[in-house]
Amino acid sequence: MIVDDPDGWADSYEPARRVHGTAMASLILHGDLESPEPPLGRPLYTRPIMRPDRRGWYNAGECIPEDVLPLDLFHRAVRRLYEKDGDLAGAAPSVRVISVSIGDRSRQFALTMSSWARLLDYLAWKYQILFIVSAGNHASEIVLDVPRRDFDALRGDPQRLESEVLKAIVSGGWNRRLLSPAEALNALTVGAVHDDVAPVPAVAHRTNPYVTAGLPSPFNATGPGFRRSMKPEVLFAGGRQLYKEKPGNTHADCTLVIDQAILAPGHKVATPGRRPGDVTATIYMRGTSNATALAARTAGLIHDVLDSLREDTPEQGLEDRFTAVLLKALLVHGARWGASADALRRSLGTDKDLLARLLGYGRPDPTRVFECTDFRGTLIGASMIGDGQAHRYSVPLLPSLSGRAEWRALTVTLAWLSPVNHKHRAYRGASLWFEPYGAVRGDGAYDEMLSLARTDAPWQSVRRGTLQHEVFDGAQATGFVDGDELKIQVNCAAEAGRLDVPVPYAIAVTLEVAPEVQIPIYQEIRDRIRARVAVGVRTT
Repeated sequence: MIVDDPDGWADSYEPARRVHGTAMASLILHGDLESPEPPLGRPLYTRPIMRPDRRGWYNAGECIPEDVLPLDLFHRAVRRLYEKDGDLAGAAPSVRVISVSIGDRSRQFALTMSSWARLLDYLAWKYQILFIVSAGNHASEIVLDVPRRDFDALRGDPQRLESEVLKAIVSGGWNRRLLSPAEALNALTVGAVHDDVAPVPAVAHRTNPYVTAGLPSPFNATGPGFRRSMKPEVLFAGGRQLYKEKPGNTHADCTLVIDQAILAPGHKVATPGRRPGDVTATIYMRGTSNATALAARTAGLIHDVLDSLREDTPEQGLEDRFTAVLLKALLVHGARWGASADALRRSLGTDKDLLARLLGYGRPDPTRVFECTDFRGTLIGASMIGDGQAHRYSVPLLPSLSGRAEWRALTVTLAWLSPVNHKHRAYRGASLWFEPYGAVRGDGAYDEMLSLARTDAPWQSVRRGTLQHEVFDGAQATGFVDGDELKIQVNCAAEAGRLDVPVPYAIAVTLEVAPEVQIPIYQEIRDRIRARVAVGVRTT
């Protein structure tokens, strides 16, 4: 069944012009329930999940206590947020984002979903929440295809060093896969960018592996995910990780090991002080956990934008049941490969599947979501869709663009939460995808009316998960008249057995031109959307 333009712009809203407030809408799950029924007035989380590993005596890390089953602990903690426990109501039923920064080093993703990832998919669907999960860190050595005696010369050529490090990471990718539960299908998985704003003190024998800004961190766990889906989907700043040459002379090739120093660079974070009561101590840290925390913070800021839209247009308010999928779509909507992809191509070639393993959809620019400009307009919508249905959304085409050979871009992001079938090989219960109505398939023109070409991630990979994000751009002149519309069709099909329930999804569409073109995209889109709403156009 096809529903043509369900709500005019099917729950469309005026793009946000500014950010209101900074309240967070996320919960960092990092504790344990002290008892099945915590008394009123007591904090819900009283003991940390992770504890020092007593099995090591030198540079010991953290581990989950041996007397705790992680899945059971995680399940009880999340369920306690939303469900009654005896006479106690759900502890925080309004939470829509949960940040998870715990990875199982002994469970790298290999074809089949881990139990922990399956649990996240189940909980995300049941409670309609978004899990933001760190991809995981790999502190393993980086063995370069360069003789050890040439290391000093290699350090003197930063561009060559960067290229050799990237090649070594890709060649060892079989041992740098996602750590459970990062492969969860409904979750948004976050990797790290080799970036921060800290100073770099001059310390001998520490080496920065990259000279190009914005590259994926060398410690990142890389994709792909389940059934070769895009994982991690996005990258946020995780701090610059420096390396040292491996000591000894038993290795023939240059070998880099992670520098464990708590000095800059990196993210400056609080740490327990040396003296009791000291609350001023800080250290520098790096990792995908840092990147995940920044992603969760960005989700909170986007939540504020959604709240402001609900206040500005209460008659068309976005319902709370769509909050998770809206946040999922908008967190990724500003992502681009950008200059990072150019640097990777110089060292690794032009294989898009390889670049997607390292970059996902790229590094998001939150300002593209927080506000529009005169030359960029964003439309967002959310709805429910069932098996065999399709929704067509209309994007007004502006006559001021007709016949002009100027750069323009169209970005479309579709996010949903899918039920899962653990007994079916396909696992993903609902397959959603968008396509321009009547457009040419493949890597050619996106739509004849705009003459745009697909860029960044390969179109096959973006349809394998629960998030499809595509960027199209071009500068070829094309003609259309006032009143013409670009149709974007969202389709739904059952994939793992029967799909008897509707699936919530969110879609975001941005049309933009180069600022020097001086075409008021935002105002023209706004006028046409407002006019449609004013006369009450609504077809089903």
